[in-house]
Amino acid sequence: MGRKKPNYMAVNVDEVIDDLQMGVLDILFEKVDGTTRLLKCTLQPYYFKKAFLDENEKQARANSISKEGETNVPVLHVWDVQEHDWRSFRLDRVLSIQLTNG
Repeated sequence: MGRKKPNYMAVNVDEVIDDLQMGVLDILFEKVDGTTRLLKCTLQPYYFKKAFLDENEKQARANSISKEGETNVPVLHVWDVQEHDWRSFRLDRVLSIQLTNG
């Protein structure tokens, strides 16, 4: 018997971005390796401790994207308020979204 397919949410990107710009969200999503992760994240500049990408990260990201082989994968980049760094997740893998107090 195979693994049960997760019940992904239909995500309105503009609404999620608006919510992230106003506060902190808990986003549960399935990672590419099949595990799930709860990400406490925001797009409020107050939290940012560094720029989105420095020059080394830009090059590494360009290399990894070219190796990925997938095109048009919807990805959102957000600030992880617990790890104090940028993270990303695929919008087509979101299981739940909840507003939190930060």
